[in-house]
Amino acid sequence: MGGGSESEKLEQPYSLHQEDHTSVGGLGDSFYEYLLKAWLMSDKMDTEARKMYDDAIEAIEKHLIRKSNGGLTFIGEWKNGHLERKMGHLTCFAGGMFALGADGSRDDKAGHYLQLGAEIAHTCHESYDRTTREDEDYCADCEKAKDLTGEEAASDFIVGLEVSQALKLGPEAFKFDGGVEAVAVRQNEKYYILRPEVIETYWYMWRFTHDPKYRQWGWEATQAIDKYCRVSGGFSGVKDVYSSSPTYDDVQQSFFLAETLKYLYLLFSNDDLLPLDNWVFNTEAHPLPVLHLANTTLSGNPAYR
Repeated sequence: MGGGSESEKLEQPYSLHQEDHTSVGGLGDSFYEYLLKAWLMSDKMDTEARKMYDDAIEAIEKHLIRKSNGGLTFIGEWKNGHLERKMGHLTCFAGGMFALGADGSRDDKAGHYLQLGAEIAHTCHESYDRTTREDEDYCADCEKAKDLTGEEAASDFIVGLEVSQALKLGPEAFKFDGGVEAVAVRQNEKYYILRPEVIETYWYMWRFTHDPKYRQWGWEATQAIDKYCRVSGGFSGVKDVYSSSPTYDDVQQSFFLAETLKYLYLLFSNDDLLPLDNWVFNTEAHPLPVLHLANTTLSGNPAYR
């Protein structure tokens, strides 16, 4: 939080205090996860890092996490003294972070944080699932179809289903305001640039729960990326996930290979590939060995071998 006294700033989550804006998304996300991952990499000996992480997530819960009218748990952004009920795609990494940090939680709240991770994963999946086409003519036809009967109604209904198929690729940011839930409302927030955060959370949730829905959701995203983002020279982001014929932005982001595809591969791999007891993934999904106390040099580290 920027502005105000230092004591007022400390009441808000640890973050980059910049112009009265606190977010778990861009500009602050890596800080939160590195508090946890510093503790994990130290073989859970860096208690100061763990305390800072616990303090941070308690503040995040108090100030930023809310439940929508429709029951979706989301992480908002604090701006200019009030909570903006908007969640960014970048923030979706937090579901995996909560699950990863559940073991060792303060006050025996492991179950609570694992559930919170599942709720964030569900919300982020909904942002993918609700990318139906915004078409006023189609909506008008839907209203008209309510008054029709017989074959005509059935025909209109089938056409409606075809037109409203979801891309199943999530927008850059989505709102929870005025009856709108997990949907982008601004044109400059409707794009998808091959981001990994939702897939990352699916993977962590799969590792900790083995609930098959996370692989199902990951497969939905895989098919959508292949269908809507594949181009002759690789993969491209799309400018509007609510369009029935999305246009490309002609950019393949570096994190698509480093993170998105890596997390998808891990999601469908066995748990003994890069087990989380021995490896910690940094914010760009590069695996780093846990420095077990038995031998903290890399050459003698069992995780390294």
